[in-house]
Amino acid sequence: MKKILFGVVGLVGVLVAAVLIGPGLIDWNDYREQIAARAKALTGRTLVIGGDIRITLLPAPALVVNDVALVNLEGAATTDMVRLKSLEIRIALGPLLAGKFEVETVKLVEPVIELEILGDGRRNWDFTAKRAPGPAAATAADEAGKEGDQAASGGFQPSVRLDNFTIENGVLVFRDSRKGTVERVAEINARLAARSLGGPFESSGRLVARGIPLSYEVYVGRVIEERTVPVSLTITGAPGGAGVQIGGALLNLADAPRFEGKVKGEVDKLSALIAAAGVGGPLPGFLNQAFGFDGAVVASASGAELKDFALRLGDTRATGTVSMTLGDAANVTVQVAVNHIDMDKW
Repeated sequence: MKKILFGVVGLVGVLVAAVLIGPGLIDWNDYREQIAARAKALTGRTLVIGGDIRITLLPAPALVVNDVALVNLEGAATTDMVRLKSLEIRIALGPLLAGKFEVETVKLVEPVIELEILGDGRRNWDFTAKRAPGPAAATAADEAGKEGDQAASGGFQPSVRLDNFTIENGVLVFRDSRKGTVERVAEINARLAARSLGGPFESSGRLVARGIPLSYEVYVGRVIEERTVPVSLTITGAPGGAGVQIGGALLNLADAPRFEGKVKGEVDKLSALIAAAGVGGPLPGFLNQAFGFDGAVVASASGAELKDFALRLGDTRATGTVSMTLGDAANVTVQVAVNHIDMDKW
């Protein structure tokens, strides 16, 4: 009886060791073509893996992929839509055994993302138009439909937690080939954490936009009754000690989303901020003063309104309302009352 028991225990031990150690003994580089075919079926784009692929289960399940690129649409300005020096994903083993999906780390090293509206109006981030035909694509669509039905009916929703999503030295480019404009955000170093797929989310980091180095902190709360999300955002920048704080909530998410909250900003020298934004030529001397503003804001896809705002430029104070409607042409209305202006200082 003891021999049988020892034999069963030994067999279980061998099976467990095979499950935990086996993936580390497999050369996953041999499966590049299968991985690329799956990506093609899901996105309609070619996935190129130029570096090594490693999958391990001990001490924690991990995936590491080097030199990855997702090919762009034909006719786009750049060959690749996404380029990535390396991708690393690590999952906590203990919670996984208990049925909880806790991602310890997702790390993107030197990602470059090229978003583009092509001259013919196509958007390169639209993956629905040209998925590869065939059983793989059909299966992927069926699976996505089932997951959507489950979510809509309040069915199975996996317990997912993301502890540490980091971006190291990333670049984001937005290109509108119809207008000939290019916006570039570089030196992105950021961290994101999420307690669940429904939030809350927290993120902080640094980046350079239009040559201006900025730091940010953002908080997005848990979705309340699928309609409301509390949000807060703080941005600080080097030029003139500039800073902006925004706090409020996204409302009516399902129908006509809008933001309601308060905004506050200040800068030690307004001229420094204007110069950093790329405005050329000499600036009037009175702009070399401290500037600040605050007020209540309501914004949606159709426009925005800043109500009961207060402006400060040096000793000068002003109050009023600014409203803007969007359409074929933007329409801006400003009502301002100024208490006094010290012309000697100006």
